[in-house]
Amino acid sequence: QAPSIQARGLPESIPEWGGDLQQALTALPTGIWWTALFPGLALFVLVLGLAYKADVDDDRESPAYVLMRKLEEKGAQVDYHDPYVPVIRMTREHPEFAGKKSVGINHSCDLILIVTAHESFRKNDFSKAKVPVVDTRNCIEPGKRPKKYFRA
Repeated sequence: QAPSIQARGLPESIPEWGGDLQQALTALPTGIWWTALFPGLALFVLVLGLAYKADVDDDRESPAYVLMRKLEEKGAQVDYHDPYVPVIRMTREHPEFAGKKSVGINHSCDLILIVTAHESFRKNDFSKAKVPVVDTRNCIEPGKRPKKYFRA
């Protein structure tokens, strides 16, 4: 056992929250802000669209993979929905995502990130979404936007 745990008489399985909080605070400038407020909390992100262009199944060179990787590096759990890419194929650039399957558009999440402007996303009414929506393609019409809507 570590001396600090022995001194307090705590079992090893109890995390040292002071160390965790310090690590979270040092991560704050890198964009992992939620770990400083809620240590151990994961952010669940739903990426809408993997295809490079709208309404096609070609996901080669898609920016979605880079965004997914960066979000995961920051500690987020990332799922995706794309009606044209039901399963991610093996690629040289992003082999870590091979075999990952598309989830439903109503999948539980803390944030929706629209990466591809599929027509089905344009038609979807996001106005009742209870989570923030970040639209990187400006594809959601004003009347269909939720209160927490952001263009990136």
